[in-house]
Amino acid sequence: LSAKITVTTPVVVRAKAGETPHIAYTVGPFAFSAAGSALVGLAMEKASACGSDILKFSNGAVMLDCALDDHSINAAYSSGSGVSMTGGWMRRSVVRNFAQHQSCGATLQETLVDSCVLTNLAGEGKSPIVCNKKTTLRNTIIARNHPHATYKGSNNGGGLAVSANLADDARGVRIENCTIADNTNWLSGNSKLGGGLYAAE
Repeated sequence: LSAKITVTTPVVVRAKAGETPHIAYTVGPFAFSAAGSALVGLAMEKASACGSDILKFSNGAVMLDCALDDHSINAAYSSGSGVSMTGGWMRRSVVRNFAQHQSCGATLQETLVDSCVLTNLAGEGKSPIVCNKKTTLRNTIIARNHPHATYKGSNNGGGLAVSANLADDARGVRIENCTIADNTNWLSGNSKLGGGLYAAE
């Protein structure tokens, strides 16, 4: 895949039964914006994007039984996430190995994340995983995440930030039966908060 792909109708992009195909060297974003649309059973490796999210889900779109590995945002751009999900559902999926400058591994809002693994993700000046507004994390592993090494710390936690900006955004966020372990925040300056978890007051 070498260009932006946007799914705006209730289409399911699904692996063939019994197979887990790998999509390598993709150039995103790959966006699902319709209720009933889904990405199911696919593994993406070395995916990249330029100033946008690599995988973007909204309006009830689903990511199920997928893996996103070794992904990046072009260093010339200052925004974008590995996975951005607003009003969606992520289940039995793995997001790992994201260390690009100026971005974060996952941004979650009004989303259910169930039985997933979010690991070895990095963010610049913010947590590798940002969780806002009525998001529920359930039965999920958040491990070995850290700020980008060149930034020398995150103001909002080394693993998971429950609201990176406003305390109001943290209302309704739930963390249920999750493992948060081996996350790191570099000790630099006076405002580097939370090794594993940072929650706004």
